[in-house]
Amino acid sequence: MPPTRKKQKAVNMARVSAETYRRMEKDFDEIALTQKQYKNESVHNWISEMITNYCVFMEKDRLQFLREIPISSLYNFFHWLLTVRRESFRAASSLQTYWNVFGLIRKKETGLVFINPTIKAQMTAIRQRLATEFELRTTKKPKPIMRAEDEFELLKTLWLSEKIVFDHERHRIALALILQLAGITGNRPGALLALRYKHVRVFLLPDVISGKQPRVLMEVKFEETKTYLGPKDANTFGIPDVPSEPCLLLCPQTTFLALAFRDQAFAAPAIERPAQLFDLKIEEGTRQLEIPWKDSMLDFHLFARSCPTAQGIKISGEKSISAGTLRKRMLELGRVTGMALPTGAYTFRRGNAEALDCSSQISESQRTLILQHSDPRIFTRNYESTYITADTHAAYRGLEPQTALMRAASGMSRTIDTRRPHHLTPEQIVQLDCHPELKLIARRKRHLKARIERIHGSVRRAKGFPIREEYRTVRNEYHNLRRRLHNIMRDEVMRKYEKEQPVVDIERQLGGNNTRKKVQKPLQMYAFKERLLAIDSLFTFATTCSKEERARRGKAISTLASLAGRQEGRRAKAPKQSAVEVEAKEESSLMNETVLSPREIQFPLNCQPTQCIFCLGQQNLPMTKRTKSFHKTGDLKKHFYRKHLKFLPKDRPIFCPHPSCNETLEHIMHLQRHAHEVHKTQT
Repeated sequence: MPPTRKKQKAVNMARVSAETYRRMEKDFDEIALTQKQYKNESVHNWISEMITNYCVFMEKDRLQFLREIPISSLYNFFHWLLTVRRESFRAASSLQTYWNVFGLIRKKETGLVFINPTIKAQMTAIRQRLATEFELRTTKKPKPIMRAEDEFELLKTLWLSEKIVFDHERHRIALALILQLAGITGNRPGALLALRYKHVRVFLLPDVISGKQPRVLMEVKFEETKTYLGPKDANTFGIPDVPSEPCLLLCPQTTFLALAFRDQAFAAPAIERPAQLFDLKIEEGTRQLEIPWKDSMLDFHLFARSCPTAQGIKISGEKSISAGTLRKRMLELGRVTGMALPTGAYTFRRGNAEALDCSSQISESQRTLILQHSDPRIFTRNYESTYITADTHAAYRGLEPQTALMRAASGMSRTIDTRRPHHLTPEQIVQLDCHPELKLIARRKRHLKARIERIHGSVRRAKGFPIREEYRTVRNEYHNLRRRLHNIMRDEVMRKYEKEQPVVDIERQLGGNNTRKKVQKPLQMYAFKERLLAIDSLFTFATTCSKEERARRGKAISTLASLAGRQEGRRAKAPKQSAVEVEAKEESSLMNETVLSPREIQFPLNCQPTQCIFCLGQQNLPMTKRTKSFHKTGDLKKHFYRKHLKFLPKDRPIFCPHPSCNETLEHIMHLQRHAHEVHKTQT
């Protein structure tokens, strides 16, 4: 029986004492406890680290430097910052951002808020001078808009292209759902990635027009929103399904329900197939039927990250993928699609804002609420495209506006060019590795590794020694510099292509050669037959029959749910083959997978000497990876440790992963001996 309010109050009073609060009042740290907390402090941490490095470099006291901030020292600090990190600075606006962060760090560490107005005015002039000296961009970045037709092109590439590879196929479906929700709701990436099952509710509502088949409604509640200028109320978006959806590629209900079936998230155990969901009716006397989730799934992240285990890649619902991972995947997807402008979550947000602004059904106050802006002017200042989408020519001359053409002219799909290079060639990679600074760091890395191997035998055995930490620091420095140089070279290649390719095309056409040399499009080779079935179901057109429409949606959900359980990993580069060989290999592979499911295949106990018994037992892997034989025994041993052994518990029994073996082994050494003696593999 729960305690009464009076008893609970007495219990609470007994937990506290006046002496505790006297001590807290005496030890109160005004500087630390009155600072505003930020969700993402990566920029703050980086600037703080650079201040420390500068003070060490100049032999200055950090606290004294932050207290006094003489204008000469400020100029030297930002000049030094631009010099040592020149590759990272491109826009003059970054200087303003870093100056603002500098002020926040000063306030946090010294408690000083006031900055002399003379210093502020001088810093404005200094930022202008530094921007000119280091040739920083003073113009604003373009604000590309992702509309529904542009999103369709991205989703088409996501499902059809072989170049978009995920370690687990669930991430492909999750990315498709992110793109759909980003366009429909216009939410920021942080709010999208924080979604869990408890934030999404699914209802069946009566069709108010026909009154026949119930309609599916998703309600998505976004709680993790931007908290600048205070926390905001959580918005809830109702997303109804579209009757006779022409193409299920843009249908978020199909994508979300596929994840729900894959995760077995339904509280009703009787829901086992999508067809059962579409057969449900609304009870008499009620106006809705909710599809509830299991209590254990409420905190499961929709866009969960994957983690390596001894049995392969597993999905962990405790954490979502990071914003950095989402940013990289969106950029890669846009490049593979052939778009010239960068693709990101904010391109969808701007597209949503434009659609809201153009809709006669949505007022300005509703748009401000949906976008969670404190002022309607934020849309005009930060979201509205600088490309004028209206047909001003028609307006000036009193003609009928060419709305469709202007929409196409201002969309991201206009920039699609599948010939555009988005990766460096092998020759350019060689040129990149010959960069003097990169070669110098690579030499240091090689020398450190040689010293470690000479003293400890391997880098792994040097764990805990200072030389290993030094090696890791140099290795990270090498990879970071190589990544920056790679991006700079790739951007330069793309700029050169944009400048020279139109001239080549014009010269070819005007020179009498109007037929462009046709490049034979390679046959798509997917790792799983489920991928082919998913593509077929997503691109099937709608029918007028309600029964066939339910079957179409149910099939799409089933195939996506099956695909969400497969894992592929990084694909190795295959040797070049002729089109006939590729087609024959694909047909043979597909036939093998179709005839026997992974559970029906029997593997002999005796394996090839360089086969991995863990990979043989992973039924979600493609058959080519399950039965792969490594080139050398050393390659198998490295794979065996890096992908499987290091994730196993050290002092617990282990079940043999071979699909035809049921032995229970005592520890890791016993497993390795068993693999050698029984399965004949050299691990």
